[in-house]
Amino acid sequence: MISIRRRITGLAIAVMSISLVVVCGAVIVALWGYAMRFKANMPPAVRAEFARLEAIGQDESARGIEIYVRYRPRVGELALMIGALTVGVLIAVMLVVPVIRSAQRHLGNPLDDVAAAARRVANGDFSIPFEANAFEANVEHDSLSRLRNDFASMIGSLAAMQAEQRRDAANIAHELRTPVSAIHLLIEGAIDRVLEPDRTWLGNLREQTQTLNRLVEDLRTMTLARVGQLQLQCREEAVEALVSRLVDDWSQAMRQSIDFRCNISADALVWVDSVRLRQILANLLNNAFRHGSPPVAVQLSQVGSKVCISVLDAGAKHPTAPGGDRLGLSVVRQLSALMNAAFELQCGQRGSVASLRLPARER
Repeated sequence: MISIRRRITGLAIAVMSISLVVVCGAVIVALWGYAMRFKANMPPAVRAEFARLEAIGQDESARGIEIYVRYRPRVGELALMIGALTVGVLIAVMLVVPVIRSAQRHLGNPLDDVAAAARRVANGDFSIPFEANAFEANVEHDSLSRLRNDFASMIGSLAAMQAEQRRDAANIAHELRTPVSAIHLLIEGAIDRVLEPDRTWLGNLREQTQTLNRLVEDLRTMTLARVGQLQLQCREEAVEALVSRLVDDWSQAMRQSIDFRCNISADALVWVDSVRLRQILANLLNNAFRHGSPPVAVQLSQVGSKVCISVLDAGAKHPTAPGGDRLGLSVVRQLSALMNAAFELQCGQRGSVASLRLPARER
């Protein structure tokens, strides 16, 4: 790709070439003016005589030379004409060259920086010292500064996205390691006859496969949400009945005791996808039981125009520390944003509170 600086240099060469052509043209015009001035100096009778001599090819005869010597313009006049035209062209060139150099400095450098950065970004290198708002203050609001700053912002966004993808890959590997290792040990124990494949063994295997299936579904959900392909089926739901049913289903499936507290009216409505809300609650409850301490409770409350669904536990371990359910919380954040809900996680020595705030709807 030809850089902007090279293009401007080519423009400067073109201007110089045009200036040279103009100087040559000025000389030709001066010579033509000299010839016209020569004939204008003749009396009418002499001009007619010289024209007859030219017509018969005798303009270089003795009489023609005599007329030329007598009526020709002075050489100083010709020199003055050529000099005036040349000086005018040189002045024009002197005015154009600084403009081109200034354009090369103010246009070429920033755009060359953008071009060089674009090549590095295309190769996957986002470690570019290319800060937004770093352009000169006197051109802060022009299109070049906006282009440069917007490109710098784009690089920052791409770098953040790449870092997030790397964190997600590490989280996925960490989350999958536990159920895969457990299944491997169960099968290996059965092969070595250390473990008997009885109902307890099958129950443990089913529990690990359920965990693995949940992680795969979370990964699929997060991927679809990130690329904008996750379709929600939202509708009005009575939040107390819905959350109570989801909590009961999860409690029975996982054989865990959950305290359900409702501090809102029974007819409170929310606009929500019940399937995705089930996925959110399942992730929050799994996180509470895996990384917190009982008792675990689900509480419904009204905060202004929001319905708040909170999962509380008595543990002190931060869920994003090593061993925390980081993939599950990433899915919760993605789904919350899609349902226009606010998700907040507070951790302390006396336990953690994961809150989901949904806009309440009027009947």
